[in-house]
Amino acid sequence: MVAKLSLACVLLLSSAASAQSLPTIGLDARPAAEQSTLGWMTGDWETGNPTDGLTIEHWEPMRGGTKLGLGQTTRGRVARGFEYMRIVRHAEGLVFYGSPHGASAVAFAQASLIERPAEGAYEIVFVNPDHDYPTRISYRLAGETGDMLVAETSGRNPRTDTMTWQYRRIR
Repeated sequence: MVAKLSLACVLLLSSAASAQSLPTIGLDARPAAEQSTLGWMTGDWETGNPTDGLTIEHWEPMRGGTKLGLGQTTRGRVARGFEYMRIVRHAEGLVFYGSPHGASAVAFAQASLIERPAEGAYEIVFVNPDHDYPTRISYRLAGETGDMLVAETSGRNPRTDTMTWQYRRIR
């Protein structure tokens, strides 16, 4: 049986090759009412099962311009991977920082943000074209009741190196 890697494991495998410095960018000066809090990502999400592999992501509400996240993958009673994540509001947009297994953070700048509540459309895309893999990370709310969070990573050739996780909300 082929085990699926979690987003945390994928970022871990690639973080050693990306010993880049974090961007130096200012804080977002727009009024708070105009700034996204990514509230639709907040909460606990899981995919898989305890036998074959269970991945859980937990996202805190945005506080002080920072949204904290934690991912953990287990198989049976054994931890297989973890990642510290944060999304920080800067003047140029939101920046995703992934720290798999506590490694140095890798920064991905916001490429696009869709938040259209009337249509139920919510998606954020982050990119780092200088990173080996992934070069793109996205999160999208899905499901008829917004009970699914789809995370996707891809590299320079999205047709052959894309990985997708379909998380369901833990109530």
